[in-house]
Amino acid sequence: MPKYNSVNNIPAKIFFDVLHEKDFDLLEPIEGEEGLEEVFSAIYDDYFIKTNNPRSKRFLELQQEIYFMNYKIQSVVQIIDFLMFNTTTLEIRKTLLESLISIGVNISLENEFVEEVQNILNIELGILQNDLSFLQIEMKNMQSENTEGVFDFYESLVGLESIHERSLDDEMVLIKYINYEKLALKKAELQKKQNKKYNT
Repeated sequence: MPKYNSVNNIPAKIFFDVLHEKDFDLLEPIEGEEGLEEVFSAIYDDYFIKTNNPRSKRFLELQQEIYFMNYKIQSVVQIIDFLMFNTTTLEIRKTLLESLISIGVNISLENEFVEEVQNILNIELGILQNDLSFLQIEMKNMQSENTEGVFDFYESLVGLESIHERSLDDEMVLIKYINYEKLALKKAELQKKQNKKYNT
């Protein structure tokens, strides 16, 4: 595990440098260590969730939907594979097909078995894979929107210092930076409400 492996120990400056430069060696791994992109991805996901904006909620929903869609596709493939290449009783076949129905796969138990398998492979599986593609595209777009703009950490830090009316350590860990951002948003919202109250 690299030295920096969570929002609790990675300095905010290093996090934003890795995010924009894709230099995973900044995580200070042990020599020859692999899987650095996955470690950073976990840190990024945690950062995104902890920032607690409306997009982070959709991000979590997308993760769950993608996971479930992959699960559905794998279930369909495994069950159909099992049914096609193994001798089963009518009762076992019905039970397995009902398990697919329970996760939202459109199956008719009334149709001829081979006809229904062809329907599942040609239509239902295609629909699931299409749905998965749309979810993955939305996830990719959401992730690229967060990394496209060049983020100037020091510019952001100066803005936070201005809002909090105090000097902030540029070596702070990411979780502390996140909390300063959240507090700044709360202060800005409160100020907006007070201005609205005085202007009416």
